[in-house]
Amino acid sequence: MQLQTSALQIDFYPCAGGKRYVKRIIWHPTEELSQMTAFSTCLRSDVIDDINQYMAHGATVTDLNLEPYVDSDYSPVYC
Repeated sequence: MQLQTSALQIDFYPCAGGKRYVKRIIWHPTEELSQMTAFSTCLRSDVIDDINQYMAHGATVTDLNLEPYVDSDYSPVYC
């Protein structure tokens, strides 16, 4: 799922059979020079809570991310 606010773009990408998600936050998504990106891995229950919080504060759903995140800017760390 992709959510959009006036200052943030929040993406949730599924991984591990839908039990975990990669969360990507982009600050200032429309400004390429000042754009910042952060990644984290969340459990499904955390994703549901985050989505509810963002929606309650005015975020809108702009896309659905059905495929896992694959790009060179993110590589998860495994122990």
